[in-house]
Amino acid sequence: MNLLNNELINNLYSLLLPVLQIIHRAIATFLFKQTGQTRDQATTGAVTLIQRFGSAANLNIHLHALVLDGVYGKVDAEAIIDTVSPPDGRSPAPAPPIFHCASAPTHAALQALLGKIITRILRS
Repeated sequence: MNLLNNELINNLYSLLLPVLQIIHRAIATFLFKQTGQTRDQATTGAVTLIQRFGSAANLNIHLHALVLDGVYGKVDAEAIIDTVSPPDGRSPAPAPPIFHCASAPTHAALQALLGKIITRILRS
């Protein structure tokens, strides 16, 4: 590997962080719109793996992401499953978050989302 590739690998995370933020924010916004929720009402999640090499051990930086296909509605801290304390004296359990499944995106919707992501990355 040449010096440029070594420097690129050493700075990989700081270089990719803004790109990952753009991608995740765009996808999250898409999911909020699909489910009719807002950022104040719900949260979503994703796990992204940064792969640095291709199958031939060549430098080939790319991302793999697992993204929820919906959002979890935030639950008010005061909401509880049962107002009666359990017999052992513990506090009542908080209500679980509610999952709001997004409808399957159309090809056109995915193309539009990809276009937004590309535009935002190029502007950054």
